Amino acid sequence: MQEATLLLQRTDVKALLSLQDCIDAVEKAFRLQGEGKIAAPKILSVSGNGGGLHVKAASLSNEKSYIVAKLNTNFTSNRARFGLPTIQGLIVIYDRCGKWGSPRRP
Repeated sequence: MQEATLLLQRTDVKALLSLQDCIDAVEKAFRLQGEGKIAAPKILSVSGNGGGLHVKAASLSNEKSYIVAKLNTNFTSNRARFGLPTIQGLIVIYDRCGKWGSPRRP
């Protein structure tokens, strides 16, 4: 049975994850990078008419394994021209495990 993608809104994430949890995870990732235990992520940048897209990604493997990507666009004239935010973003978390802990078997 194929599982659906879980989409969370900002309020969902705030209810599940504290700011301190986020700070601790980022600190751990930077420490592991500094110790040479995980590779530093690469940044992909794509220019567009009036702005661009940046993709920043990282991988962390411990008791759970994740690949996380942040996609971020920046179009400085969006607000004036279209009433849209200048910056739009999306964070995607890929979990190698199904159901938050049990590895999926092919």
